[in-house]
Amino acid sequence: MKSKTSTTTIKNIGAIFPLYKSKPIRLQIEQRGKQSFICRHPESNSGFEGDTRAEAVDSTLQLMVSSFEMLKKMPESTLGPAMIEKRDALLNLIERA
Repeated sequence: MKSKTSTTTIKNIGAIFPLYKSKPIRLQIEQRGKQSFICRHPESNSGFEGDTRAEAVDSTLQLMVSSFEMLKKMPESTLGPAMIEKRDALLNLIERA
């Protein structure tokens, strides 16, 4: 079966994670087969797979929030270029409410 790709935009993650707010987050969702969905946020190099579209989206957003919390606390001197890019993308999108 061919994979199908679509996009969705989460206007504000506060509805899912009340302690946070965000700018609109555009996600790419790829369906592979009947029960395999891969959700990606390319700008922050975040993504997750799920059995349903909702599971893949929720898991990706949860990964983004966890990464945001972890990376904002780490000194820049301990991060490599890829992690700095990921941190900056997440800091541009997400903040504590």
